[in-house]
Amino acid sequence: MYWLWLSLKASVSPLQINALIKHFGSAEAVYRATSYNGIMASGTKGIRELEDKSMEDAGNVIGRMKEIGGRIITIEDEEYPALLKEIYLPPVVIYALGAELGNRDELRIAVVGTRKYSSYGRRACERLSKSLAEKGVTIVSGMALGVDTFAAAAAIDAGQKTIAVLGSGVDVIYPYQNRELYKAILQNGTIISEYPPGTRPLGYNFPRRNRIIAGLAQGTLVIQAPVKSGALITARYALENNRDVFAVPGEIYDINQAGSNELIKSGAKPVTCAEDILEEYGFENPGNKDDADRPAGIDMSGLSKIEASILKLLSVNAQHPDEITRKLGAPGAEIGTALMMLEISGLVVRDSGNIYDLS
Repeated sequence: MYWLWLSLKASVSPLQINALIKHFGSAEAVYRATSYNGIMASGTKGIRELEDKSMEDAGNVIGRMKEIGGRIITIEDEEYPALLKEIYLPPVVIYALGAELGNRDELRIAVVGTRKYSSYGRRACERLSKSLAEKGVTIVSGMALGVDTFAAAAAIDAGQKTIAVLGSGVDVIYPYQNRELYKAILQNGTIISEYPPGTRPLGYNFPRRNRIIAGLAQGTLVIQAPVKSGALITARYALENNRDVFAVPGEIYDINQAGSNELIKSGAKPVTCAEDILEEYGFENPGNKDDADRPAGIDMSGLSKIEASILKLLSVNAQHPDEITRKLGAPGAEIGTALMMLEISGLVVRDSGNIYDLS
């Protein structure tokens, strides 16, 4: 009750809560204090809120969480993630729906990126997230449209739990287009928030929320992010808390790849397959990288080397023959013949713009 009372003081920031706990020693001691001068600026709204000792709001929140079958987890509780407790300014209370949050030993990777994804970004996200999940990795995301959505859905498709951190109350589905994903996560995963139930998805909630996404995971994977994006805020939080940062490289002229490419220039590990991440955490047999590049569901045993290479390229992004020729460094006539054979075999399709894609 004391932790909840303190966390519900809207004008008292996480930084101030941290200072209050450090000064008084516990949430109960903060509640019972008669003066906050010296820790809080005198006469502020925050002090006036702290002087209000009513537990009515806390009681209402408890009632609502019971109503929706959720849990209130304080920083002193056993379920509170140890990794999250280690970050700068961890939330003192989190609200949760769904499965328990697990233990310190499980590997969690946050997957973040732009809402304005390309076919390349979507494929990279779905493929990497599913491969990680199939190895038992828990995917953490923010359930935003775009990369976050594809990451969570891929984890569910792999039969692995996923964690979604909301910038609203756990009972407020945002964006509403993800209502089916929200329901699916609750079947075998967890939805959490530091905001009490009923909180609307206000814009300033999300940058603050991103520290929790990074804090829950040992590493953060950025897929297709512009220079100014929430994904890079999450990556910065990861770096500030001594966590690993990975990034998928992209085209140098794509504005939505500029942030990802900049991360790599600054020292983030470039990732082209799940094994690039898994090997950082001591997986003894993360898999063969050549097999990791093999498009799912396609038997390539009867294909020529050039045909197999083309399918690997197209598994990431639809491409023009000229681009395939440039990337593979093979004669154009050889690429043309291989594309024709793949099209006849029904493995690739070509649109009116002469762009090839997997069928």
